[in-house]
Amino acid sequence: MRDPNSLPNDYEEQIHAAVDGEVQPEDWERLKGQIESDPVAQRLYFDLVALKEATRKSKTLHPEKHEAVLAACMDRIAEIERVEKTDALIGRMRYALTAAVACLLVAVGYYNWSHPNQSAQNSMLPLRAAATGAVEARSVNTAVEWLSRTLGLNVQPPPAKPILRPIRAEVARLPDCNLGRLILLDTDGSLYTYVISDRPLFQEGETVGDNRLRCIRQGNLNILYWTDGRFYYGLAGQCDPEVLVELVE
Repeated sequence: MRDPNSLPNDYEEQIHAAVDGEVQPEDWERLKGQIESDPVAQRLYFDLVALKEATRKSKTLHPEKHEAVLAACMDRIAEIERVEKTDALIGRMRYALTAAVACLLVAVGYYNWSHPNQSAQNSMLPLRAAATGAVEARSVNTAVEWLSRTLGLNVQPPPAKPILRPIRAEVARLPDCNLGRLILLDTDGSLYTYVISDRPLFQEGETVGDNRLRCIRQGNLNILYWTDGRFYYGLAGQCDPEVLVELVE
């Protein structure tokens, strides 16, 4: 019986080839049907798409620093693997997931590393703080339940949950509070980070959308944040602020 969290080697290699554009159209139609019917294959495919897109953005945004970004990614993968040693899910598929997350976290914070100032450092802390615990997010509900249980908070689901698929949930510690994070993937392969805490996460920004939304711009990264009067939320992505506003509203 096949491990439900792994794939046969030849099948996994075909998925890698498909993501790299090395599969003939007729073979892709067959493989696409297999992927759509296998949740494990779906996760691997979307994780690899996210990894490829994050790496492309990193190379485009910082061509002269790309090797440094990749090195930082490997450090991030090592950190995630350390946290997840007790997780039930292991194997090669794990590296696609952690690498995608690593590339996202490195890429979205890279502008501040190369243009350091205290304001930028503070605004990036919720996204860059090292995870102290993490799980693979199989669904929005299971991710939210895990965050609520781990943080001791009544965590609210991220906005536009039919559009954004969670791939990872994690908790992190800031100097004055704990926070939860969800790494989210949309249908185009773009990655977003959703954060929640019972303390204010961001201190500056301009008003966008309705009066409850504020936006921090850090290079190509935009962070939208708001509060419901009890908890504080943020949604970050390498996209126009208007895209984030549409997701939230």
